[in-house]
Amino acid sequence: MTDSEIFVSTTFSVAARCDKTNAFGAIVTTSSPAVGARVIQCQSDTGIVLSQNMTDPRLARIGMTILQDRFDASSALRAMKAATPYPEYRQLAVVDKDGHSDAFTGENAFGPHAGHYCEKNVATVGNYLSNPEIPKSMAEQYLKKPSLIFSRSSTRRNRGRF
Repeated sequence: MTDSEIFVSTTFSVAARCDKTNAFGAIVTTSSPAVGARVIQCQSDTGIVLSQNMTDPRLARIGMTILQDRFDASSALRAMKAATPYPEYRQLAVVDKDGHSDAFTGENAFGPHAGHYCEKNVATVGNYLSNPEIPKSMAEQYLKKPSLIFSRSSTRRNRGRF
């Protein structure tokens, strides 16, 4: 098999909160058809949750329920991990209404590099990555320029959804 015949299925995601408007947004990039639609759960004034790498939307709904009860990101993440019989295959990320973030990458997440990174207002996860620093770089880019996710026009356009 040649390098050109190898298909790599990478997924990386950013979940973020705008410190100025308290809006939530996410970016999911994946090579797997329709997986991106299953990754995100988001609710205004509550938070945003990502479930990927063997995604299970039920876990994201559990995380969102915990956030709706006004628990923090770490509490939501613990509940999601406890609810799955296969945490070693999961990647989970949460940003709560106050900007606290937490993320998890199981030891059997796909690819040569899989990982996550968290800072205030942002959590990133990625698998099948070419470089283990990609999650950190994604978060740093968001923190330098939040308008990459939150522009005035995109916030207005998505106000009802997020």
